[in-house]
Amino acid sequence: MKAKEYYDQIVNETDKKKEILVIANAFLQEAKSIMEMRHAKSNQAVISILDEQNKKFIKFASLVNADDTFDFDIKYTGFKEYVRLELPKVYDEWIKSK
Repeated sequence: MKAKEYYDQIVNETDKKKEILVIANAFLQEAKSIMEMRHAKSNQAVISILDEQNKKFIKFASLVNADDTFDFDIKYTGFKEYVRLELPKVYDEWIKSK
């Protein structure tokens, strides 16, 4: 999905803060699907996919943060933080690559 589609998804939810977790998980699941589709086995391939998803998450966060109807902001580092919690070893490799 595109960042705008995730934004549209959260706009229509009543519990927007809960939906952020659902969307962060969807970003991670999407990354896993892309890894499977591309047969990504090397660290560099996985890191590239995570970078792509992170850029998309930042775009999603910027859409939400620009919308004055939300009473909160989404951290631009939200996807990275979610990866750190869910896949700490992958996160460590991702950060080391920078």
